[in-house]
Amino acid sequence: MLLPSLCPVNDVTRVRNIGKPLQSRYGTLMSRSGTGAIPALPATPSASSSSLPLPPQPSQPPPAQSQHFRLPAGTLGIVSQVAIQYAVNPLKDSRLKPSPRYELPLEASPRLARRKSAETPLEELPLPCRDSIADLTTSVSQVLHKPTVALKRSMHLMDGLQTLRCLGSSGADASSRSPTISPRSQEETLADPTSPASLLSPQLTAPDTTPVSVRRPKASEEGPTEEDPLLLAVLKDVQDTSQSLLLKMKRIEQAQSMVKRCKGTRHPTNLVTDRVRLVIERKASLLRQVEDRMAEFQAAQADSEQILRRLVERGTAAPEELYGVRQFVRSFTHRGNPAEADRKNFRQFASTFKLPGQHKLLEGFQDIAAEAGAWWAEKAYQEAIAGAGHIPIMQLMELAVSVGADPQEPMLLRARDVLLERLRVSISAFAKDCMEKDDLAEKRAKERNQVPPLGMAATNADRIEAEVFEAIRMGMDKEDPCIEEAQNIIKVLRQKDGERKRLHNRNKRLQEDANKVD
Repeated sequence: MLLPSLCPVNDVTRVRNIGKPLQSRYGTLMSRSGTGAIPALPATPSASSSSLPLPPQPSQPPPAQSQHFRLPAGTLGIVSQVAIQYAVNPLKDSRLKPSPRYELPLEASPRLARRKSAETPLEELPLPCRDSIADLTTSVSQVLHKPTVALKRSMHLMDGLQTLRCLGSSGADASSRSPTISPRSQEETLADPTSPASLLSPQLTAPDTTPVSVRRPKASEEGPTEEDPLLLAVLKDVQDTSQSLLLKMKRIEQAQSMVKRCKGTRHPTNLVTDRVRLVIERKASLLRQVEDRMAEFQAAQADSEQILRRLVERGTAAPEELYGVRQFVRSFTHRGNPAEADRKNFRQFASTFKLPGQHKLLEGFQDIAAEAGAWWAEKAYQEAIAGAGHIPIMQLMELAVSVGADPQEPMLLRARDVLLERLRVSISAFAKDCMEKDDLAEKRAKERNQVPPLGMAATNADRIEAEVFEAIRMGMDKEDPCIEEAQNIIKVLRQKDGERKRLHNRNKRLQEDANKVD
């Protein structure tokens, strides 16, 4: 120890180590951790030449063997056994009294902010129990210790945002859906060091550096913006009802309430969900109106037999709920696809869009109306055969078409044929009757050497012409033989009325001349 060595630095180091072999600091640390040590460096020539005996070394227990096995890369095999300490207040002294901000508020306090809220505090809320993105990324660090309030807030925020993203076209809650992680094979799952299955598996595999692939919808399904997955799902859905949309709105409100409590109201997902809520409210309102209109129509159609009797016997009009079904459905149908409409002015779009034409509710309403229209068309044909007047028959035919029957319905065509045949017979008989009455009046006037009364032929011609116009309006052809015969009678009557006017004026002048001579 007293003899100098070749290097003056070794003398100081040797004195400090009390004659121990020189080692590196890394080897000392590794020997203390029990994972192995670097071999000792050979002693210097000066140390070998020293004849002083070394002091006895105290016996040291053998280093504890670690329970963690090593991978070839040098990382721990089971990271879940590592005790991670979570600092509650890392920048504050634990001996100090905690801030009143973290204390439970009082039951009743003059300050509104100090009163106890009905909502459960975040630190008392249970962690999300479903397999969500938040659980997959934080469950490894929660094996031995309770997470902090900030970590809980972060997890609940991610869980609420994931719930908003997972609400799709089926309307299922996010809790009933699997996470949006794409399905992976067993080999890929075991090779991923962040997977819980790989942490519990005894197999030793090299870490997988491939990032976890997240399933994204196709471009045709998702669209160019973040709002498309849920917004387009609501706009394209043709099987939803007002109740299902209200339930979806309730789930969105619950998720947004948690996001609001976690200070995430300005998150893009939450902002886009606000726009989706406008669309859901508009569509739910439209569906509710259609459902109410359908219920009123079905209630009125239930009394169809009484309505038919009153209409045929008394001429009472049918209820307004049975009319205008086609116009109503057309007014609630969007032109084209609402999912492809222009949404640059989103407020205007959210207040003007309508239901898709293929919606099941509209199609169901049209089917019910078509069935009711066919029933009214059949009743119109039966009443026409039974001999009802043409006015009630026309009302029944108009009601059938307004309810939802096809204008080319076979029963309507048959009822129209029966009605037209009756009109032919009626017009022909009415025209002939007017002609016979005029001939009889003319014959009686000649027997008395008088001119038939003026205006009688013109009045009959006007009555026949009104019947002809009504028959043409109801669908009779202008070139029908019955119409041509009636028009010929009208011409004859008007011609006779003109002749009688001339005879009447001639007799009047002769009478005046005779009076002048006298």
